[in-house]
Amino acid sequence: MVRKEKNKGITLITLVIMIIVLLILAGVSIATLTGPNGILTQAQKAKEKTEEASLEEKIKLLTGETIINQYSGENNEKTAQDLQEELNKQGENVLVIQWDKYIIFDLDKNKEYRVMSDGTTRYWGENNLGNSLKNFTNTDTLLIGQDSDGNKVIGIDYKGNQVNMNYWESTFYNGTYALNDMESLTSEDDLTPGYLAEIKDGKILGEIPQYIKKEGEEEWIAVTDLTQTFRNLKQLTIMPELPKTAIILKGTFCDTDITEITEIPEGVVDMYGTFGSCTNLEISPELPDTIKDMTSTFYGCSKLREIPTLPNSLEKLNYAFSGCIGISSVNNLPDSIINMHGAFENCSNLTYIGNLPTNVQDMQETFRNCSKLETVPDIPNNVENLRLTFLNCTALQISPKILSNKVIDMQSTFSGCSSITTTPEIPQSVENMHGTFENCTALITPPTNIPEKVKTLAFTFINCTNLKGEIEINASINGSMTENEVVDYQGCFYNACKNGKLTILNSSKTPIEMLNKLKDSNENIIIQ
Repeated sequence: MVRKEKNKGITLITLVIMIIVLLILAGVSIATLTGPNGILTQAQKAKEKTEEASLEEKIKLLTGETIINQYSGENNEKTAQDLQEELNKQGENVLVIQWDKYIIFDLDKNKEYRVMSDGTTRYWGENNLGNSLKNFTNTDTLLIGQDSDGNKVIGIDYKGNQVNMNYWESTFYNGTYALNDMESLTSEDDLTPGYLAEIKDGKILGEIPQYIKKEGEEEWIAVTDLTQTFRNLKQLTIMPELPKTAIILKGTFCDTDITEITEIPEGVVDMYGTFGSCTNLEISPELPDTIKDMTSTFYGCSKLREIPTLPNSLEKLNYAFSGCIGISSVNNLPDSIINMHGAFENCSNLTYIGNLPTNVQDMQETFRNCSKLETVPDIPNNVENLRLTFLNCTALQISPKILSNKVIDMQSTFSGCSSITTTPEIPQSVENMHGTFENCTALITPPTNIPEKVKTLAFTFINCTNLKGEIEINASINGSMTENEVVDYQGCFYNACKNGKLTILNSSKTPIEMLNKLKDSNENIIIQ
């Protein structure tokens, strides 16, 4: 029998299939290595991030020495030139400019870093302005101006273009440039603007300088201070692009007719009175997360519709929205706020407050004359001052609980709150109750006790005609004159308790002779 052997080779079809599979695998491998999310691409990105981190780490180390020295009592802060030389010695091609602390440009990668006032370092993004500053040569002599010291100066804007310095007052002040003269920067009486040119069609001419240098010198200096730069320029209706180096905006657009807004630069810390009395402003700009002081920022902006989102860096809100009658509600106040003195006074259409900051200490006049305010959250634990806080809040029906045991001053806190029927308990820390519930004509239930530290009860319950019930009075009054130049017990219950009896409990620690003077011959007050 003849046995045929099996063919052990491969067919042409099998070979083709194998080649196709290998090509597919090769394609997948190449994509894995080189695609947008490939290994080689990711490795390159990781390398770049490492290099970026390397420069950032060097900046942190070099600037950190200054912070450590300051804590140890030494004051050897590096100049921008010192920091630049040290980074260049370490192989970095950088340009360093004096700012709040420093601005560092990576000239090879067109990246910007900033060292903040607290010593932290932030990556500020891609920016080729550093090379524009480093290589600036084409100077137009017609655009050269003069600073307040008589130096010829050159300025460039945030795009690297030369600006006309004849349009601007410029003063070397606190290590950087301000766009105003020294008197306007340091005096509250001189309100002269720092912009010297005309306003055309609601706009300024040209751009605002961001960096300035003296003619013949290489070092550029940041413009950080725009105190009163445009103050009282009524024709200004369109807010110009602000320099991205700005830190201080004190009164910058105060008393102008601004209606169109631009961005507030990241890095701004001080907005004291920035838009004060801008009565045509309806919409607020967005606020960066670096702002600490908003004292009087929107004071008297009667057309402002709502408050902007407030940054978590904010500490001062004094008079920030005083007189903003277009505001009806307030939400999400940051817990970082410490001072709310007069923050919403005269906001006559304000009806709702969503929260109060946990760290607030001063609430003097916060809601004064907010006549439509109906409810308020409890007073937080750290509050020390409640003077005039709810004065004339005539729609307020329920007085908020006072959670703080640090409150000292409650002068006129609820004076004129003609709708409240009960009082909060008075903290044991309170010393001043001058006129606290004056003219609270609907008030029925008094607090259970008046604390021992209270030194004045002058006019505390005057004209509270419906007051009745029981009260323990432990105040340390002795007939002395108060800061208001009245006797410490004067008129406490004058014209009070007309529609009911009030009993002063025999557990009261205030001397009986003082209680009799508080009673002031009021037949509806009984001393046990």
